[in-house]
Amino acid sequence: MYQITLSVVGVLVTLTASGTPITVSRLMLKARAKNNPQTERDVISAGIFTSLLISLPITIALYAFKSKLSFIFADPRCYDLLLVILPSIVLTSVYAVIRGVFWGNKNFLTYSLIELIEEVIMIVFGFFLVSKMTSIYDGTVRAGYSIFISYVVSFVISTTIFIVQGGKLTNPVKQFLPLIESSLPITLMRTGTSLISSLVAIILPMRLIATGLTSSDALALYGELSGMTLPLLFIPSTLIGSIALVLVPDISENFYKNNIEILKNKISGAIKCSVLISCLIFPTFIACGREIGVLIYSNLNAGIMLSASAIMMLPMSITMITNSVLNSMNMEKKTLLFYLIGACFLLAFVWFLPSICGVYALIWGHIASYVITAILNLITLELAFYKNISYKKHLVLSFLSALLSTFFGVFINGILSNFFGNLLVLIISTVAVLIFDFILMKIFSVFEFLKRVN
Repeated sequence: MYQITLSVVGVLVTLTASGTPITVSRLMLKARAKNNPQTERDVISAGIFTSLLISLPITIALYAFKSKLSFIFADPRCYDLLLVILPSIVLTSVYAVIRGVFWGNKNFLTYSLIELIEEVIMIVFGFFLVSKMTSIYDGTVRAGYSIFISYVVSFVISTTIFIVQGGKLTNPVKQFLPLIESSLPITLMRTGTSLISSLVAIILPMRLIATGLTSSDALALYGELSGMTLPLLFIPSTLIGSIALVLVPDISENFYKNNIEILKNKISGAIKCSVLISCLIFPTFIACGREIGVLIYSNLNAGIMLSASAIMMLPMSITMITNSVLNSMNMEKKTLLFYLIGACFLLAFVWFLPSICGVYALIWGHIASYVITAILNLITLELAFYKNISYKKHLVLSFLSALLSTFFGVFINGILSNFFGNLLVLIISTVAVLIFDFILMKIFSVFEFLKRVN
């Protein structure tokens, strides 16, 4: 119930807030590059008013028409849980704009601390409230309250800092259209991601049942993959998201100032960093997936799926960083188009492949989607800069290092597993793989670009 409700909350947050931060920061920097502080303030005001114009009607409608909209959940109690979290959607949408202001001002420490505080509050209150539950459903509702409280805290802190730093509202009318035009493709893409995730949650178990699995077995397999394996695969996204956080304002600023050489170097460095991160992580996941699944989740099957899908990290990392780069250069419509093309492949794989490879259809669908999107993004960047972005040699050598390290890791893991327990096998294999991978990357001069990144 909690996971199902959160998927709907995710759609609402994405719909009301996802495209705003990067758009606000980009338009702020555009105005700043043209030395127009009034436009900069108008952009911020337009972002706040737009977020309220979207989030308030949605929130009111979901409260007012509960009896008519409850059909969206198979279990009506999920709607009650949704109403617990719902008021915070408005606050989150405003916080997203203020987050964009911090982003545009390159005030990364403030932004990061607020995000950290929000997560800590959610965990602390979640632990405290759920530990007092009287039933499973009561615990689920209490978990919902922990989300609500954390959203309120992040809103209060960010708004206070915004006001203390001199933030104020101005006439937003002139900036409504540019803001909406730029943020709409990003919002649609991220809303589409949430909707497709919800759609996959319906389609995949249904297609698995059609292959002869029971309903409980199909849901269990989907739960293991989506709730255990995929979160581990998205570990690089945390690091790459941090790169994007710092990179996007710089790229927007240099884009509007027409600093082409600086722009090319920053884009090249960002792609190489993303490739490096994924190629350092996925060999360990492939070689030691079983041990990771058992130690973290006490679930061997989740570990097996982790090994089988870890290669997905490479195209996923490239897609994430190139999406951020293109969005910061006013190419949001292209990233939306490329995302939709990739999403079509994902849904096609989920529909047609379960009869051939079972739940792994989702893994192959994600891989196909990320590979296609990454290729289209890279081609767009190549065309924009006349093929002057250097990353191909780095990509090939990093992948070769990771591939050889993977074979080495599988070999070492196979030997150690005959003598030691899971924890020791994981520790020794991970250290061995990382050292081997590092040595190969050093031999291939993969790290050389880091000396030129600033």
